[in-house]
Amino acid sequence: MSSPKAEPTLQDVIDKIDHLARDVDTKIDNLARDVDTKIDGLARDVDAKIDGLARDVDEQINTFKLQLDVYEKGMRWVVNLAFGLIASATITVLITTLFKN
Repeated sequence: MSSPKAEPTLQDVIDKIDHLARDVDTKIDNLARDVDTKIDGLARDVDAKIDGLARDVDEQINTFKLQLDVYEKGMRWVVNLAFGLIASATITVLITTLFKN
């Protein structure tokens, strides 16, 4: 028959608690490093997304400015054409009226 297992001494319990405390500290340090790494990665991802969105907004603004410029030039052309047609019609009416008399 085997001899009964000896009860742990107070020093054995203290050593075990110290060992567990070191293990917990190591795990906490590893976890903190992992969290920091993930947060840094997420921050880089967010920065990249923000930069991409800012570029998209800049492109949309530039496109809008170009469209607005084209619209303004077109409106000026239409207004000039309208005034030209009004002037031509007025001259035609005046000439027709003068030559009928």
